[in-house]
Amino acid sequence: MAKLLLFALVLVFAFSGSVCSETLLIMGRVEEALEINGEVEGYPKEPWEQEPYKLYLAHDGEKMYVHLSVKTGGWIAIGFNNPGGGMHGSNMFIGYFDGEEGLIRDDVAVGRTHSAVDEPAIEEFFITMEDDLVIMEFSYPLQFPEDQGYNLSGLSPEDSFGIILAYHNSSQNIRTRHSSRASLNAEVE
Repeated sequence: MAKLLLFALVLVFAFSGSVCSETLLIMGRVEEALEINGEVEGYPKEPWEQEPYKLYLAHDGEKMYVHLSVKTGGWIAIGFNNPGGGMHGSNMFIGYFDGEEGLIRDDVAVGRTHSAVDEPAIEEFFITMEDDLVIMEFSYPLQFPEDQGYNLSGLSPEDSFGIILAYHNSSQNIRTRHSSRASLNAEVE
């Protein structure tokens, strides 16, 4: 009986995050830069949705645009890596609040932890929380800065890449382990 209970617990923890193994074409190309204002106007593809996440992606050939909303009262994060690459070596962006001030941090993941990069390349960002919905939007170069420890050097048309998503239910402490996570593989149009 104890072995059966242990096996059941291992299954619960193994499948506590969701994974989408199909490669999705969700990063569409736009001709003009998108305004970073928390709105989804101008994103050319339908969002990827999996409760509580909603993700829009776009690029203009030089920059990518990311619009992520999560139903939570805590921090939210998105990371880019090799397809199926998980957390290690991912280029991560964590949105959180210090009191009333919304902040975003560019991190590199090492194993199951992460730290701020030396030279963040986030160009513009927007973050807000209203009624337990956190919206984070930002622009970032398609070619990632060198020597930061990322597994990817950037995202190019027809490239496949992995996306990891995470959030915490209530904490704004970005060192607090996520409450839930998800991952998917996508392709740049």
